[in-house]
Amino acid sequence: MKRAVLACLIASCVALAGCSKPFEPAEGDERTFQWPKAALKLAGTIPLQDGGRVKPLSTYAGFQLLKINGKRKIKVKSGETLKPTAWLLDCMFFPGQAETYDCFRIDDTDVLVRIGLKPRAKNNGLTEKRGNYSFAYIQGGVTKLFELARVNQQKSKLHGAESLDSLDRQVIELAGKVNQFHSLLQTMHFARAHYHVRDSGSLKLIFKGEGKEGRLSEILTNADGMFQIFKELRSPDAEAKIPKARREAELDSIGALFTAAKEGAEGSARLAFFPPSDPKELTWLSVGDLFRARFGAALEGGENAHAAQVKTLALFEELEANKGDSEAFTSALETYHNDVKGQASARGAWWKIPLEVHYYGADWFYRALIVYMLAFFVVAATWFFPKNTRLYWGAWALLGLATILIVVGITERCVIRSRPPVSTLYETILFITATSALVALGIEWINRQRIALSVTPILGAMGMFLAMRYEFREAVTAGDTMGSLVAVLDTNFWLATHVTSVTLGYSAGLLAAAIAHLWLITKAIGVGDRSFHKTIARMAYGVLCFGLLFSVVGTILGGIWANDSWGRFWGWDPKENGALLIVLWEIAILHARMGGYIRDLGLCIATVLGGCVVAFSWWGVNLLNVGLHSYGFTEGAGALLNTFYGAELLFVVVTGVAIAARASAGGASPSPSA
Repeated sequence: MKRAVLACLIASCVALAGCSKPFEPAEGDERTFQWPKAALKLAGTIPLQDGGRVKPLSTYAGFQLLKINGKRKIKVKSGETLKPTAWLLDCMFFPGQAETYDCFRIDDTDVLVRIGLKPRAKNNGLTEKRGNYSFAYIQGGVTKLFELARVNQQKSKLHGAESLDSLDRQVIELAGKVNQFHSLLQTMHFARAHYHVRDSGSLKLIFKGEGKEGRLSEILTNADGMFQIFKELRSPDAEAKIPKARREAELDSIGALFTAAKEGAEGSARLAFFPPSDPKELTWLSVGDLFRARFGAALEGGENAHAAQVKTLALFEELEANKGDSEAFTSALETYHNDVKGQASARGAWWKIPLEVHYYGADWFYRALIVYMLAFFVVAATWFFPKNTRLYWGAWALLGLATILIVVGITERCVIRSRPPVSTLYETILFITATSALVALGIEWINRQRIALSVTPILGAMGMFLAMRYEFREAVTAGDTMGSLVAVLDTNFWLATHVTSVTLGYSAGLLAAAIAHLWLITKAIGVGDRSFHKTIARMAYGVLCFGLLFSVVGTILGGIWANDSWGRFWGWDPKENGALLIVLWEIAILHARMGGYIRDLGLCIATVLGGCVVAFSWWGVNLLNVGLHSYGFTEGAGALLNTFYGAELLFVVVTGVAIAARASAGGASPSPSA
């Protein structure tokens, strides 16, 4: 019976579908004030669920803007610079204005030509090859853009991703950005849509008014009454007592109101702003979800179900109603914020929100990059002024500060995620950089040769730069660097043992390769004496031993993890083979050194090539996109890795030739065992 009632209601709405038009911003619907700092602070800490976890709105806004614009801020034509939260508020409450912002980063304007648009001309009259464009500028080509994107996606499925050229991929990427941006513009669609309560005796009893225009929250509040009246009008008693024309008019009124509410709710962005009423339920609700849940509960006879969420929705509507007045908006925002904060706190989901806002506000890793770059110049100065102790200890202070910044950032991530320090590819970059820097500084503290001190800022800066680049890739593909883990990784114990041990092995392997680079460079250009080069070679050897220990332990623990997760200790999976390859390569180097087959030159060449082996295991096997570890696939990393391999091989050849030439000039006969 309940299913029949719902079917009849939906059937009565079919003829009315399409009557409600999508929201089109009215002329003059623009923000005439700067967002108050209090409003931005409140809005930034609004909790929502995205990517399987609860996060602050500022985090969501930051990654959306980074994905679309390539940066976390945007300068608009008025001269105002908008940060993520202010930009997202404009998208939500002033969509017509947000459409004019040049926020779409286009790296090749031939993409615009493909969708029938003409790129802008520069001051010299030439067409610009890259630039930022607004939604309003590219709107005329959106239909063709989506058509080309569908064609390219189908082509990729049939013939593989390699069948797409650069412009094909950019078309697909731009289509995704446009689709997401348009969704953001529709966030408050439910609050702008018109819900007319007709002159109906039945609706007049429910809404206590006649001919009024209600809000979605009012409709959801009265969902039980609407269903009750609908069932009564469809009953045999009503058919006998109420004239057919009047009864059909009443049903049409209810159907029209239901349809308008449904279109308003489902036409809004699917942002999950509303915590569920059931404390055991983990999935938060969007406006569309709340509409379906409320009317579904009314159908099942659950009176006043989801009352707390409907109340929150009403407070959300007040934001739209007061958006023209900065003070009134801030007051309404504070009321809404306190309400949703209370619900999130009751679920234990609030305390991490301020911490995450602080984490992204502190920008630990960008600051670490800047400090590492400063440290590099100070370390370089110590080579020219070796007796200047102030420079030496200044370098120590800067490198220590930069490394502490990374450690603090990693620690905050661990608290926010309630996870060990390594659970995603992005986090491996941070962890490897931090551990490499700490080990290098430890070596320097022991021998005071300024060798490890020289390597540390280079490794640190490269690691932080790679982390920033990968963060942008994560924004484009995953929308966050703290996304939910795949099921096999969602285990604290094994993440704290296997993954951390293997990553320590990666760190040592890369640090040993960096030290070996220094040996080859100084040997090739004739810097340092025999004792100096012996010291560097011993460092590389010691760090390699350290790396082998953790690589072996981590690989064995990985087998135990695999047995626990998949029922087998070893399956020759590409990632497993990559870990084994590191172990075998490092064992081969150490045995060759101990057996006298290679000496310092051979050790350093093999260690540099060992860095390529580590890079292959760390990133390369993920590009195969096969096996049980294929969750690490990162599109676009292949070309970068191939460039790295080629550069390392070229480096070994060039320095090897230079060392051979220098040795020949000195009357020696160089060989790997020399």
